[in-house]
Amino acid sequence: NGYMHLNFLPYSAYPSVQEYEAQMNDWLSVNAAAGYPQEYLMYDLYPYPDNNNKTMNRVGFFTNMEAVRKVGLANNIKTGNYLQTMRIEGSYRMPTASEVRYEAMCGMAYGFKQFSYFTWMQPDERHCEAFRDAIIGIDGKITNHALYNSIAALNDEIHNLGATLIKLDAHEVYLNGQLWGQKAISSEFFAQATDNKDFTISYLRH
Repeated sequence: NGYMHLNFLPYSAYPSVQEYEAQMNDWLSVNAAAGYPQEYLMYDLYPYPDNNNKTMNRVGFFTNMEAVRKVGLANNIKTGNYLQTMRIEGSYRMPTASEVRYEAMCGMAYGFKQFSYFTWMQPDERHCEAFRDAIIGIDGKITNHALYNSIAALNDEIHNLGATLIKLDAHEVYLNGQLWGQKAISSEFFAQATDNKDFTISYLRH
């Protein structure tokens, strides 16, 4: 009952977004030609860096989702990503429950069909990464009951929406307000904003 996939690095690991998309296209094409078509195109980009300002890397977050959305559509492949749910000292801070929900809801607006949590259960220490505060500790016990309950509620929301969204592809996605490098709502789009508040809008089609 598992899905085989290669977890791609974020687009910033490549010389350009275009080369990133080309690499994903090549991976999917080579596998399909060899008789091993991929069921999912997955990647990870963790948008909450370890800093004192509690910021979010929204430019990277939206740029990567848009690139994967386009490649998934072009290859008729379901897409997904990893949601940041833990802290790595010196690299990533611990997101709040509402920030995790924001990741997931934006992903669904971009047509993503699978989410994995990084991480659900805390990995053992590696010499180069100090993992902290995963949903389930390395001892198998809940580390933060408030976060655990929030993630459980989020999973319920995802599953309730999933029965409909699994059949839909995101053909157009726009941002309103701050664009973070993405497209504003087209003047020809059937829904128009009435103010400059920040939100994401997508056209999903069966």
